[in-house]
Amino acid sequence: MKKILFFIFFTFQFGIEIRAVEQKKEIDKWNVYFKTLAYNEDIPEVIFMQDKTFKKTNVSRNFISREFHYSGKRDIDFYQITSNDSDEKDLNEAKDNLNNAQKNLVLLQNKHSEISEKIGSIKSTIESEQRKLTPGETQAIDEFEEKIIFLNQKINTSTQEISKLDEYYLIKKNKYNDTKSKSNTEKRDISTESRIYLSKFSIPENNGKYILIFNKTPNGTIITPINDSLETFPFGSYQFFNITDKFIELRFGSKVYKLTPNGRTILSPPVNSDGYVDGEFWIKIDDKFKIGYSYRTYYISNLRKIFFISQNNPQLSNLVVKIAEERGQIEPPAPPENPKDKGKKNKETEKKEPENRPFG
Repeated sequence: MKKILFFIFFTFQFGIEIRAVEQKKEIDKWNVYFKTLAYNEDIPEVIFMQDKTFKKTNVSRNFISREFHYSGKRDIDFYQITSNDSDEKDLNEAKDNLNNAQKNLVLLQNKHSEISEKIGSIKSTIESEQRKLTPGETQAIDEFEEKIIFLNQKINTSTQEISKLDEYYLIKKNKYNDTKSKSNTEKRDISTESRIYLSKFSIPENNGKYILIFNKTPNGTIITPINDSLETFPFGSYQFFNITDKFIELRFGSKVYKLTPNGRTILSPPVNSDGYVDGEFWIKIDDKFKIGYSYRTYYISNLRKIFFISQNNPQLSNLVVKIAEERGQIEPPAPPENPKDKGKKNKETEKKEPENRPFG
């Protein structure tokens, strides 16, 4: 009887120890690589805990952040640094200028969509009636296209202005954070900064690599992870998120790609090297495809882009397109060869050349 009790006790204790070890392994095993991106609003100075210290990133709506390697517990809690004693005048002025520039960009984009829709309406009528353009229609399209070119220039200028204002705002924010430290020579301890909770990301079972999209809503910040495999989303390709509940066609000249409602599509634009890409988004309204947005962008092979496509008014064909990008790292030039090594390599090549010759 004593042996049986001892066996039960030993098994019970041993089982607890095994489960404790397994639980510890479960906690320690969570590893993930991630980058951050804002969907609708910049979120500067976002921090998360890594190895008992805080790491910081600025969550931008225009650019995908650098990559972080996280190892630790499954849930990653994100916070935003705040301050109660900041110089509100400077910060508010910088933020107001940024907001005004963003509103101006939206107005330009809406005007761009409106004119694009007029062009599309004329082309759609011609296609349905199977006839040629009249002189008046040709003149109208020419005038509209001139306006499109003008608006493209204004949109590019506005985008550059926003980028500068955005940078200025972050400089103001960072300057304040530097002055808050006891001394300019001391390293800033962000763990002591005032902060508010944003959201959390639970690492999936397969770990992996992700782009975490931060979406600020009236009910809080939502984090949506998307797969960041370079095999499926390589540099040089575009990723399209159709956030509408309607079918959209992406047209590159004669090539047409289907974008399903609430779906994601990844493709490479039909260009062989660096050059301009002209695209049009057509949305299905009342069983007919109508142009919703057209754009021209310069294609760069080591740049990848994400397009978020949405509608302000579901009854109209006007589309709102938000674009974020990430530039790949340029490989450093190879170090100069040692002349002695070069001569040695030439001799080795001469010996191996017969084996590598394709046709014998």
